[in-house]
Amino acid sequence: LISIPSQHHDVNTFSLIGDLRHDQWYIWTTLLWATYLGMISEKTKWGAALSSSLVTMLITITLCNLGLLPSYSPVYNTVNKMLVPLAVSLLLFDANLKRVIKHSGTLFMCFILGSL
Repeated sequence: LISIPSQHHDVNTFSLIGDLRHDQWYIWTTLLWATYLGMISEKTKWGAALSSSLVTMLITITLCNLGLLPSYSPVYNTVNKMLVPLAVSLLLFDANLKRVIKHSGTLFMCFILGSL
């Protein structure tokens, strides 16, 4: 996207975004901004209908497809192994299990038996 002449490389130009895509601080910052925008979107009509998680995923998928985020990074491993399980646990603390059991009926019991 942005080309800057290089005096230290054999190549005439290099991409600023291409260099940033491999910087872990850039990736963390972009993911945090996407999360923040997803959380803010819940206050809008369409954001409330989609949920902040889905909006955040759509933002990051779009950034990957535009080439602003890499398709693979060690940062994603950290997010998937540490932050996603933590987020799921925190969401379950907010869940009303009596209501879940009441509304899911026999499906919930089948899930419990299947998970054993």
